[in-house]
Amino acid sequence: MPNENSRVALVQMQCGPEPEANFAKAIARVREAGQQGAQIRLVALTGWGQEGDRRRAMEAGFDYHLTKPVDPGMLNDLLAEVVPK
Repeated sequence: MPNENSRVALVQMQCGPEPEANFAKAIARVREAGQQGAQIRLVALTGWGQEGDRRRAMEAGFDYHLTKPVDPGMLNDLLAEVVPK
């Protein structure tokens, strides 16, 4: 649920053969920012779009998972949902 402090990070992921390791590194980098990092909504942008890929991204701590190429309307809807007006 967005609030006045909501931030969004779109993270382009090069998943490769070990997506969990790459997801974990990306999440850790953002969350290292402490309170500010905890408020960031994380969106994984990947070329990997199978259900297992989505599940692994969510389990790693991403809030959303989008597969490239991203549909502009879908991205707009997602941003409208998470960015405060």
